[in-house]
Amino acid sequence: MQLYNCSTQGKLEELKQLLIEKNYSATEEVSKEGHYWTVFHYASHYGHINILEFLLDFIKENELAQDIINM
Repeated sequence: MQLYNCSTQGKLEELKQLLIEKNYSATEEVSKEGHYWTVFHYASHYGHINILEFLLDFIKENELAQDIINM
């Protein structure tokens, strides 16, 4: 629920803390079960470009970056 709130409300600093310090997953489903929306989907849906920029930079070193973006 914390990831959902950050991505829908544009709380970039809180999101950074969850992903970096608390090691939450950027690819975790945060929508109602079965919809498969991640923080990427919600940040995009709500127009939070700064969060999308951070997320793309955050995952760029991940070997599955292309798969994550294609989700």
